[in-house]
Amino acid sequence: MNNDILELYSVLLLLFSIIGSIIYVIILIYAIQIAIAIWVYRDAKKRGEEALLWLLIVLLTGLIGLIVYILIRRDKSYNYG
Repeated sequence: MNNDILELYSVLLLLFSIIGSIIYVIILIYAIQIAIAIWVYRDAKKRGEEALLWLLIVLLTGLIGLIVYILIRRDKSYNYG
């Protein structure tokens, strides 16, 4: 009887650790996507483009939106300072 409870606890611990790892990876992916969207927003604003539109595009499409933005953005040089 005691071994059955110990085995159940070990299975539950394994299950919770797997679920926790999956949740951690999902949160990390969303954090990276939000950071990329913020960068696109700031870059588009500095270049005089529709920053809010690009922010939404990148938030909705992720990496594909970033690639599209980089390919079609206006090539203006600006000062960072």
